[in-house]
Amino acid sequence: MARVQPYLEACVELHGKQFDQPDRTFSSMEGSLKNSLSDSSDVRELIPEFYFMPEMFVNLNKCNFGRK
Repeated sequence: MARVQPYLEACVELHGKQFDQPDRTFSSMEGSLKNSLSDSSDVRELIPEFYFMPEMFVNLNKCNFGRK
């Protein structure tokens, strides 16, 4: 959701006027699924926006989220 306003501004505000570390942000559905199946401490859930807001997967604001 950090790619879509107003969540973008809230995310930046939460992390001291910068984006969170790239290693802690979502980057891959496949990677997240594999990790949640192999690591019992990884308990993720899909938010409702996953089903009706495809723009949350596209970086329309051209933000630099960093690299892993």
